Amino acid sequence: MDPDGPYSPARMHLLELVYYTVQSCGTAHVLWATLHCTYEKKETATKLYLIQRLYNLRMKEPDSVTAHLSAYQTILAQLSSQGTTIEEELRALILLNSLPSSWETFVTTICNASSMEMTNAFATREILSEDVRRK
Repeated sequence: MDPDGPYSPARMHLLELVYYTVQSCGTAHVLWATLHCTYEKKETATKLYLIQRLYNLRMKEPDSVTAHLSAYQTILAQLSSQGTTIEEELRALILLNSLPSSWETFVTTICNASSMEMTNAFATREILSEDVRRK
């Protein structure tokens, strides 16, 4: 058994500064909670940066639809990890707005013809279907 206990720097391979932050944690759960609170701060500047990336995301004509959708979903996941939620319909509308001008007729059609509630999943599914149709 380690004489310094289970959370010694040698056993945990922690920087000394991090060790002193968590040395009094009695359980792994408390240790992880302490690390989370210390290093995963939900900064307003980070949220603003991610919101700007989301609203300014635009698919360019030669870009692949799947790559664009992946970038969009990544930003949403990052916002979610920061504790920021965006209403489902607004997420779908932001996604539709991020499409290039060549998709304008599609966007108008999907917005006007849809009897379903506009959701992110619905918009994504329709965009993927349209991409297949265009190819």
